[in-house]
Amino acid sequence: MSMQIRAIIVYGKNGQRRVLPFRLNDVNIITGKSGTGKTALSDILDYCLGRNTCNVAHGVIRNTVAWYALHLQFLDTQAFVARRNPDPEANTNPDILFQTAKLITLPESPEELVPNITEQGLNDALSTLMGITPNENVPPAGTTRRALRATLDHAKFLVFQGQSEIFDRDILFHRQKEEFIPQAIKDTLPYFIGAVPDTSLMLREQLRVAKLELGRLRRQQIEADRIAGEGDSRANSLLSEATEVGLIQVDGAATPRIQLVALRDEDSGAMVRRNYDFGEEANRLRAELAAARQEYQELQVQARSASEFNSAQSLFETEAQSHASRLEIVGILPNNEGDAHMCPLCKSELDEPVPAAADLEESLRKLRSELDGVGSNRPRVDEYLIRLQAQQQVVRQRMSDIRQRLNSIEAQNRQAQLMFGLERRQAIVLGRVSLYLESVPEVKADASLGKRIHSLEVQIAEIEEKLQDETVREAVDSALSRISLWMTAGAKALEMEWQPNPHRLDIGLLTVVADTDVRPVRMTQMGSAANWLGCHLISHVALQKWFATKKRPVPRFLFLDQPTSAYYPPDDDEAKQGTDDDRIAVMRMYNWFIDSVQKADLKEKFQLIIVDHADLKDARFQACIVEKWRGEKALIPRDWTVPKPPAPSLEE
Repeated sequence: MSMQIRAIIVYGKNGQRRVLPFRLNDVNIITGKSGTGKTALSDILDYCLGRNTCNVAHGVIRNTVAWYALHLQFLDTQAFVARRNPDPEANTNPDILFQTAKLITLPESPEELVPNITEQGLNDALSTLMGITPNENVPPAGTTRRALRATLDHAKFLVFQGQSEIFDRDILFHRQKEEFIPQAIKDTLPYFIGAVPDTSLMLREQLRVAKLELGRLRRQQIEADRIAGEGDSRANSLLSEATEVGLIQVDGAATPRIQLVALRDEDSGAMVRRNYDFGEEANRLRAELAAARQEYQELQVQARSASEFNSAQSLFETEAQSHASRLEIVGILPNNEGDAHMCPLCKSELDEPVPAAADLEESLRKLRSELDGVGSNRPRVDEYLIRLQAQQQVVRQRMSDIRQRLNSIEAQNRQAQLMFGLERRQAIVLGRVSLYLESVPEVKADASLGKRIHSLEVQIAEIEEKLQDETVREAVDSALSRISLWMTAGAKALEMEWQPNPHRLDIGLLTVVADTDVRPVRMTQMGSAANWLGCHLISHVALQKWFATKKRPVPRFLFLDQPTSAYYPPDDDEAKQGTDDDRIAVMRMYNWFIDSVQKADLKEKFQLIIVDHADLKDARFQACIVEKWRGEKALIPRDWTVPKPPAPSLEE
């Protein structure tokens, strides 16, 4: 269960509380006349789920409510979110209370509500509870928009259908008419569908680090090839110079390179014996190098700890999966609740009692809950490891830079302290010998350089393959193909005008398309509000089925505001509502709603919340009603708005 609504609560300025409860994984209908607060429910939900503006209409609700609140249900966790009602001249308020617990006890009065979180903190906390992993949508090259991370803010576009949206032929999603929202829906929908890997952000960080390392190794290879390209001719030239200044006598039995190595090692010892003082700058650089080494060692310890934590999680997940598999056998065993000492298979008498099937199923449910928690934590540990690797790379580069500067200073000081004449010439030759030997042999000794470059190139290609647009498009197309099957079945169940033809979701245009034998027909080209309403319903119900089946991190509820408005006016008397055909269409629609939720063959179901003026005299419809807001019944109790009688004066 990603997230469902247990209750909407309003706390009055009079200190009282009003709780509107909902059933999980079921159809919840609130029926009532206009002006009772039905539409305000979606605005309260949106505001309490992190929207930066409160769109509850000014009037009775804004005048009487002090705080709006939600009681939320996640897998094995509940949450309570409360937001203070903005002042009349404002459209938002920063005061937010957020609490989580296995079982939430709702505060009794507004005096108990104490702010403890920011709006951004609320969004991050709810996104984490829903299981939204670190992700990033990178726009194509040449576009000006920035990369976008999918959060709860974007998931909410997929779960609301307002009264003015539900049969609008020009839009399909919540707030689609607002600037920048359509592009945000297009950018984040592939992630919510599951076409983009949940580890996309980690993969992009791995790609960045790998490209940096590949560039460094390629530069190293180019420089080494340049120096090594001079070959033994450079070694012979340096040997001649060393002989000329009296540093060495040529040994015909040894190669020029071996003789130069011996010369360098002998001179290094001599330099140590001279004990030159290289100055304060050299000492400072040595201190920096020591600090960098210490920092690198600390990063290694952190990375090792994170890896051990990941390994422990993997071991736990493996053991738990194995245990869960063994527990799943309870589904095929007969119920043994009658006699705990009888074997459920062979009916023989047992010395020890057999656990009840309900106990085994409860153990299995807890194991699956723990496994889901382990799975959601792994991408964050992996992301943390990648960051540590990137930091280690930075520290390694800094250590290399310090060494180069230190070598340069020491070389300059050696030359400055040498006497003019032969000793100076010898020092110059020794410097050239050292440069040659430090460059060329390093490359030849590191024969794995080419293999490391090739390995990085393969790694980069594999990551880019996972992240490339074509791979994502193929995954999106595959998901939409499955979703279209549910949409087409929904169109037939609702007896829509184009129902003999396949219906599909076009996320490029954010609309519904019916594919006829002649040509595709978009929702904007279909006539009648009933067709537009049907397109909205079949697409959003199909998406909710997909999210539930694939356990995607999208709120597991769908809020529909007055779907019957397409058939008859909101204030029509129940006895006169529409024609016979309209009433039949409305009943067909509600039967389909109930079947889609209650009879859906889904591992996890979703919650359907409908506010409507219709009150059908049908047993299935009546069984789904949460509250009826007619007469004096409404969201805000009548006694909250009735003026209190004035207190009697002392004279009376």
